[in-house]
Amino acid sequence: MSQIQLTPAQRREHRANAHHLTPVVLIGGDGLTDAVKQEVDAALNAHGLIKVRVFSDDRAGRELIYQTLSADLSAAPVQHIGKLLVLWRPQVEKERVIDEDRMPGPKDVKILKYSKRGGQRPEVKTLRVLGNQRLTQGGTIKRARPKPAVSVKKRQDAVRSVRCPAALRHLHEMGHQIWAPLRQQPLCHGAPPSDGRLSFCLSDR
Repeated sequence: MSQIQLTPAQRREHRANAHHLTPVVLIGGDGLTDAVKQEVDAALNAHGLIKVRVFSDDRAGRELIYQTLSADLSAAPVQHIGKLLVLWRPQVEKERVIDEDRMPGPKDVKILKYSKRGGQRPEVKTLRVLGNQRLTQGGTIKRARPKPAVSVKKRQDAVRSVRCPAALRHLHEMGHQIWAPLRQQPLCHGAPPSDGRLSFCLSDR
């Protein structure tokens, strides 16, 4: 692996961005070990731009650590000032996994609670509704209803969009009977679709 080469403009920008950072990895008397490399690699993955402090008075040794980290971890050497090393590596974008079964987060809902006695002003109450809960019209919190797996409309569309060979096999397996030829006289009203699919009706008799 080789280190990333930066242009002077990019180096100035990273130096300015690293000005307020604090060192996240400290290198002691043992020098550059495998454990230290793993820590620096994890810090680059998490932050991209990091500072490393080396507790050594040997400038040549610090420069060697600086260049070794840049080359072994495919990072860009931004700055070596005193005992601080500034490294940069572009962060890898994590693939976001969308959980379809995940409930929405909690939310605060304000409701009006009317008193049983007449002539009193309604009281405003704030209720926290969690993701697996719902608020009824009466102002009570109940568990949310489970979502249906497939809607009725989607099931109907799936049946109507089945092509002829698959439809015949499906009808044969399910034990249904076709009361009219599918291609000549569809039982459903209307002309057959123009995309080659067949409209048909099923009978459970």
